[in-house]
Amino acid sequence: MPPKESSNSPDSISDELRKDLLKHAVLGVPIALVDLLVLWIMNSFFAQPWQILWFAVPFTVLAIFAWWRLTGHRNIRIGKWYFLLFALFVLVFSLASYSELFNWSRSLRGYNESVPTNFLSLNWLGDWRYWFVKESEPDEDFGVVFMPSGETTEVGRVHVAQLISLAANSGVKGIAFDFHFRDNSQAQVDEKLCNEIKSAQAKIPIFLGHGFDRQNGDIVFKGVAQNLQTCIPDSSLGHTIAYSEFDNKIRLVPLYFKNITSRESLSLKIARTLEKDIHLPSKGLVQFIKPSRNFPEFEFNDLYQKRDRLHDKFLLVGERKKSDTWPTPYGLLPGVIIHSYLVHSLRHNQFFERTPSWSSLLMVFTACFLVVVFFSAGWSKKRIALLLLLVSLLICALALIAARLWLVWLDVIYPLLAMWLFFALLLTLSKVAKEAKLAAAIPTVASGGPSA
Repeated sequence: MPPKESSNSPDSISDELRKDLLKHAVLGVPIALVDLLVLWIMNSFFAQPWQILWFAVPFTVLAIFAWWRLTGHRNIRIGKWYFLLFALFVLVFSLASYSELFNWSRSLRGYNESVPTNFLSLNWLGDWRYWFVKESEPDEDFGVVFMPSGETTEVGRVHVAQLISLAANSGVKGIAFDFHFRDNSQAQVDEKLCNEIKSAQAKIPIFLGHGFDRQNGDIVFKGVAQNLQTCIPDSSLGHTIAYSEFDNKIRLVPLYFKNITSRESLSLKIARTLEKDIHLPSKGLVQFIKPSRNFPEFEFNDLYQKRDRLHDKFLLVGERKKSDTWPTPYGLLPGVIIHSYLVHSLRHNQFFERTPSWSSLLMVFTACFLVVVFFSAGWSKKRIALLLLLVSLLICALALIAARLWLVWLDVIYPLLAMWLFFALLLTLSKVAKEAKLAAAIPTVASGGPSA
């Protein structure tokens, strides 16, 4: 009679794993239903991402408590309860994924304007992708002009009028101003500026930035000063708003003001002028990528000497000053430089596209399922930790390849957080269950009875 195969042999463990995988493959159907449930919960009850905490925190505590009571303090590797905890954990992280709880919660920033950021964002953890992106050469038909800062409104508008006249007579392709003309200046100064704009508009397009005001917690369009409305139609205005994240960095710029397609960003207006056919991000947010080097830069005071270099260039005009300097993945940059990067990204279809929320759900499901498989195999905690480290490196490698080859931002925050938190949770519950089992095995000494 052949010897009985050990239950701990590799073949036995492999057979058990195959049975477990087959048995729990049906979890795909419940998870698909969870996907629909998550959407219904989010659409029905939560207007803001942070509100998911009112559901996620008590739900997590309740799920752990229910699991603990139902299993009767048994070992965590008992099949059905083990996978029940897995399903509940995935549900919580699915809600977090759809609410973008751990991802980029955004705050508006505009020219000289800002609002507080959200402390829940972890987007900065993914900035390593920028190191590996292929950067394209800047276009020769684009340049940046810096105006003197600290001027009075009157002096600044006189300089703007002079710049428009010089540029129009130098054969430029167009001009865009990365600042606002919100307030009236002296009547004769604004009249002169309007005359120069009208004269130049017969030759070249001219765009200006517009700001926003806050009313009852909402943002509303703010156009140019009344003196300039006769020469600057709303169709010439583009917003200069960007999104600031937890670490104050600007990575994303909306294409439209409040998703109103007629209110395009200043960068989009410029890109449409320079390119007949451009590809736009699917979600209306541009996660820009800089060119391999900056565009040619001109100082206003040197323009007359360098006017021959302006020919056939589109000029983006801004200022160098602290109030319009913002942190980005590329360091501190003036707002006008950020907008030049945006124009470049739009013209060359070179910006990050983010994967949909369901991809995060799939990765969370897979990562946590691996944790379940490793624990089910009875492997040591150190071996499981090592394997999870390898899985983490594989996920980051996939994200790197996606960024390098296709400019796809594969969100690795959710699966990595879910996998390691689930691992820590199982370790903790395993330890508690083991201690409870040992305590139950110790015989109780009756009061007054014989002692050893």
